[in-house]
Amino acid sequence: MTAGAMRVLWGVGSIGTLVSAGCAQVLDVDTDRRVAPVEAGAGPWDCLGAPDERLDPHLDVDLTLVVMDAVQSSTSAGAIDGGSDLDTVSGTWLPGVSVRACALRDPDCNDGTQAAMTDDAGKVDFRLNGDFAGFFDIRRPDLVPATLYPGKLLAGQSTTSFPAYDIRPDDFVSLALLATNSAPTLDQDSGVGHVIVTIYDCQDHQAPGVSLTYDSRSSKTESFYFQNGLPNLKATQTDGYGLAGALNVPVGPLAVRAYFAPPHDTDAGAASLGMTTVDVRAGSLTFAWIRTRTH
Repeated sequence: MTAGAMRVLWGVGSIGTLVSAGCAQVLDVDTDRRVAPVEAGAGPWDCLGAPDERLDPHLDVDLTLVVMDAVQSSTSAGAIDGGSDLDTVSGTWLPGVSVRACALRDPDCNDGTQAAMTDDAGKVDFRLNGDFAGFFDIRRPDLVPATLYPGKLLAGQSTTSFPAYDIRPDDFVSLALLATNSAPTLDQDSGVGHVIVTIYDCQDHQAPGVSLTYDSRSSKTESFYFQNGLPNLKATQTDGYGLAGALNVPVGPLAVRAYFAPPHDTDAGAASLGMTTVDVRAGSLTFAWIRTRTH
């Protein structure tokens, strides 16, 4: 089936058809995406090795979070003109979603911002400090409880917009069953949660050829990469969608590190493309970014 034919199916048919094809769209995936440099002559990994940029805690940053349905088709600027894959042009917006901004040292978000609700366009606005590096708590009664860890903000950027996603429980189980025969649990007493990671290169394009390591696993943990728009337990690196993840991860802190595939031996001094540290919640879904230009 051609990419064009698949895109037609994403807009019609039963939920089973939508889920089986639409998982390629999780976290801003688009099968017709075109990639071009953000700056003339810039390469996708040119920022590696650059010194860390100093973040300004006195800078006010106006951040808009755009919350969308993870199993429905969405399109980024990268798919249209080679712009940033963080700029969403179209999607199925999720109104009425409660969102809070939370500090990394407050994994339960006890002291987060007051809950704000997404509007009909799925948008919710926050004013944050320039050194914000926390996460967003995302909730609606009919959706899987979710968090988004986008990492650091860009130094000196006073206005930005981030894509965020959530998913209904039945849809999430259907997506996971594309990779494994064991349905993932969403039980709040299960002691495990689930993680989806997107890797972005120096141009904020979703990055192929990247492998991940996770510092916390159990005998039930299953890691995967998206291949041709589908989760695959046998794959060892990201394709052009830059997507990977793990099911049934023990609750608590989780460090995820990205390397050029195959995974390098970190003891031998191989340079990391970046890392993120998240807090996995029971029966919940954690979305995380490894955004190379902010590491």
